[in-house]
Amino acid sequence: MRNLQQFSPTCCGAGGNHNQFIMVVTAWNRGQHLKTGGGYGFRFSSRDRDQYLNRAWRTVRFLVEEPDTWAEANIDKDCFWDDKTTLVNRSIGSWLLRKGYARWAKNEPPTFRLLPLGENRFRVVPEHLPDSLPCQRHLPQREWEEFQKAFFEGRLMEVRQEIRQRCQRLIEQLKEYFRDETTGLIECAACSWKKPGNHFRGDIVQMHHHQPVYEAPVDGRIIRWEDAVETFSPLCPTCHSLIHAKPNGGCYELDELRRLLAID
Repeated sequence: MRNLQQFSPTCCGAGGNHNQFIMVVTAWNRGQHLKTGGGYGFRFSSRDRDQYLNRAWRTVRFLVEEPDTWAEANIDKDCFWDDKTTLVNRSIGSWLLRKGYARWAKNEPPTFRLLPLGENRFRVVPEHLPDSLPCQRHLPQREWEEFQKAFFEGRLMEVRQEIRQRCQRLIEQLKEYFRDETTGLIECAACSWKKPGNHFRGDIVQMHHHQPVYEAPVDGRIIRWEDAVETFSPLCPTCHSLIHAKPNGGCYELDELRRLLAID
């Protein structure tokens, strides 16, 4: 087993003990071992839970990597304070996977000590890392990269970009032009697909412009109605993606796409 560096715990407040770790938790997984980190967490003893955690905190934060990488879990749950003493959160799982602490052998999960940092915050320090863990074995580079993968989504960002403006009024009028008066549906001009009934909101079929908008002058261009009905076609999302997927760039003509789909 890899030798672990000894850490000095931080006191959690007045009267705290500077010389002891206060809790030992066990890595836990509900049996799915998802690459996203979902289903992973920490298991507490009921004694430590009752003595050191406070439901009024609502959450507990874990400093998993210095200087400022945190995981967080909700403790304001009846099941945690009844018979289940596990805190599960994807942020814990992502860290376990990234460090090679996850995917342990059966009945050999790693354990960690929690150092108090004040109120609901704790620093996580490895205590026992079994030899079966990825971090304890020499892995081929590709396999180690697989364990190290972690993806972050959902962060709110402000992005500035220049885009070509579409005339939404023209698009809406074209949809009405191509809409079947009897069914109220728009048919794909390439594969004849139509929205299945009224089980889905909005128009799924999109309007494809056979004259790319990027070819327009920077100040835009004027399109006459009689030209628009000749240069736009209604396409389902799949065909709309396909018509733009010409291997050497550019777009297929509608007749070309129909032939490729063996529908012409």
